Amino acid sequence: MYVLTAAQSEQAALEVEKLRHGLLTYALIEDGLKNGRADVNADGQIALNEWLDYTERAVPRMQLAVIENATEKGIHLSFEDTEQTGRGNVATRLQRPRVFAPRDLEEDPLIVTKVPSVPKSR
Repeated sequence: MYVLTAAQSEQAALEVEKLRHGLLTYALIEDGLKNGRADVNADGQIALNEWLDYTERAVPRMQLAVIENATEKGIHLSFEDTEQTGRGNVATRLQRPRVFAPRDLEEDPLIVTKVPSVPKSR
């Protein structure tokens, strides 16, 4: 069984209007599959574990880019929110997806897709 959460329990899963998706969906589909960036080992195919691992790393980077872009425009944007809970103050920081997956499939990985080849310029 594979489980992918969009964020940790104390975090919000964010939607970015400019992307027209949530950060998780954008990282999975647009960035990871359509742009082929989840092919981390550059073997021309994207295995399930490679795809999910890529997404875990990509979402916080994407959120930082959103913050930096806003800062360059003079907009103070923060995703930190401190709320009082039974455990004390909990600070919500960068969205961090979490994958719970068996690692025993590394020897015979499930291939999600082949990366489309980009035509070489002439």
